[in-house]
Amino acid sequence: FRTAGLGMGAWSFGPFDNDSAQDFFEGLAHSDNQIEVIENTIAGLKCNEWMELDESSEIIVCAEILCSVFDRNISVIPEASFEIKEVIDRDSAKRLANECAVLVQSILVSSEIYDEMNDVGGEDFSNWVSYMEKLVVSLKSLSSQRH
Repeated sequence: FRTAGLGMGAWSFGPFDNDSAQDFFEGLAHSDNQIEVIENTIAGLKCNEWMELDESSEIIVCAEILCSVFDRNISVIPEASFEIKEVIDRDSAKRLANECAVLVQSILVSSEIYDEMNDVGGEDFSNWVSYMEKLVVSLKSLSSQRH
């Protein structure tokens, strides 16, 4: 993905490539209970009809981390993710995956990040939508994963 020309600090189309995602990931990496942070993030956004950029970025990071527990992440994850995925048990990842998939799907319908990506348009937007769709498929597949 290329860097978008939006009026933000760090900004690109990758799931860990904007300030919001980086800040959330850093907090997650330094947390004593990563699965609780992920669970609370998902629970806190389940009823939102619209997601702000920060909220969408947090959900996308959660999705990639959950997928990484089963080595089914869609993008390259930061090195610190390898430590996180080792402490998250598979049952918890499976339990949260479907709820997270619903939120990722909702990002593609009603979110600030969708609007921003759509404004950039072209191949970058198409690639981002394709990435998000793959992320949903990966999350949904976790429930059928065996230990």
